Amino acid sequence: MPYIIGITGGSGSGKTSFTRKLVENLAPNISVLTLDNYYYPIHRQPIDENGNPNFDEPESLDLEKFKNDFFRLLNGETLYFEEYTFNNPLITPKTIIVKPTKIIILEGLYVFHSEIVNAKIDLKLFIELTDEEKVNRRLKRDIEERGYNHHDVMYCHEHHVNPAYKKHIEKHKYDADFVIPNFPNFEKGLKVISDYLKTL
Repeated sequence: MPYIIGITGGSGSGKTSFTRKLVENLAPNISVLTLDNYYYPIHRQPIDENGNPNFDEPESLDLEKFKNDFFRLLNGETLYFEEYTFNNPLITPKTIIVKPTKIIILEGLYVFHSEIVNAKIDLKLFIELTDEEKVNRRLKRDIEERGYNHHDVMYCHEHHVNPAYKKHIEKHKYDADFVIPNFPNFEKGLKVISDYLKTL
């Protein structure tokens, strides 16, 4: 059976960057299944009290398909699916290919949400960052990569991101095997985890 790593943390905390560096350190024996590609289309997103789609609740994601794809991966299947582009018309979706490998990373806000998936995770990591810095990084990412404006990002942070973090995500910090501080960076934590995984 492959060794399963779950990586979560608040929006903008550095989950994707940490995961990318971990893959660089451990390639080719490692693959990633990221929740970012399991968002429902915008017309199926939950709507907040002001009529805006909320991408930060568990209901915004097809967690059932994520679970099924994860178990297909465990059974030795290779996954093929289309990249989710966060409704940015300027981006052409890529075909994502995830192969079964010795180490599999599950990365995203709600990778620990399913009890069935959670029971299969061997190593749980929580990437931690200050709230101020998370907002700054999310502003940069969402404006440059997802085509949002400053007002949209700040509205989402106040009405969606922060409430969802407090309600659903922060609690996982206390049952994680390692909390990786990302201020000013995660390099020390990355080295510890990479060295550990290389011994497996």
